Amino acid sequence: MAPATDSVYYPDVFVYRGSSVANGEKVAQDATLVVEVLSESTAEIDRREKLVAYQKLPGLRAYWIVSQTEQRIELHSRDAEGRWQALAYTAGESLPLDGTGCEPVPLKSLYAGTDVA
Repeated sequence: MAPATDSVYYPDVFVYRGSSVANGEKVAQDATLVVEVLSESTAEIDRREKLVAYQKLPGLRAYWIVSQTEQRIELHSRDAEGRWQALAYTAGESLPLDGTGCEPVPLKSLYAGTDVA
């Protein structure tokens, strides 16, 4: 779970440092990456409500919004000065993994094994 403002969200994937416990459940207040996979019913919430809420997490470095219908990932990332920027990556491009020491990942690799061309 990743708490953000007064709401608690259950992202599809999140990466965090350490953990804390609230009400007997693990809560990632120190999430560094949150990934949401879009669906028709959640797309607007993921792009608006959750985006604003997740950006309030002090340690969050990146928020990925992943399409199920096309090779497209919207990357919202915080720079060294704390400013947020948004970029979209599509088929044929690679998603940067800034600050991880890892090489950028081609979207085709992330979508391998799916029906998304």
